[in-house]
Amino acid sequence: MLVVGMAVRRFVSRGASLRPGSTVSMYDQMQWRNFPKNVILNAWQDRMTASVADVADGAGPDYAGRFDWVISNPPYLPVERMDRRASDGGIDPATTETVPLRAWVIFMMACLRKGGRVAVVHRADRIEELLAILAEHCGAIEVFPIWPKAGAPAKRVVVTARKGDRSPSKIQSGLVLHDENGDFTPAAHAVLVDGAPLNAG
Repeated sequence: MLVVGMAVRRFVSRGASLRPGSTVSMYDQMQWRNFPKNVILNAWQDRMTASVADVADGAGPDYAGRFDWVISNPPYLPVERMDRRASDGGIDPATTETVPLRAWVIFMMACLRKGGRVAVVHRADRIEELLAILAEHCGAIEVFPIWPKAGAPAKRVVVTARKGDRSPSKIQSGLVLHDENGDFTPAAHAVLVDGAPLNAG
């Protein structure tokens, strides 16, 4: 399994397996420095290694064609769509693209073995762009919406696909996060608090 994420630059972590429902995210220098502590606290020493790579450089020999699963939560928006007032005009690479989405997905595809699977968490309002890129390389595409509450439009989606497959696409029922009181729904609590797997595809 390969998890492609963000630190000071574009960051890649590798693990033979992760505990179901567990997530490692690093967006700044402090989180990157704390990574070894997180590995020890989660008893992942024999499961995970980490290395720094630049997605814009493409998949080198350490990554190309090596993984059965590649998972990522890429930066959500290009610079021209970001409201940068709160950051004094600066760019947060965790949320703002410094590499186009196409290049990010192509990097993920290059890291997969034939028949391997990809999972991408992204904004629902970029679904058409993401699906178009994935469809060039994959089939068996499944869209798993994340609904903030029942009856509200989905803001996030988890999209999974299989490299080299040409099976038809599916839209899953998704996950509703909050009830009318603002508390987690039982299904969301099971995933986000209890660590149950998210069956997104």
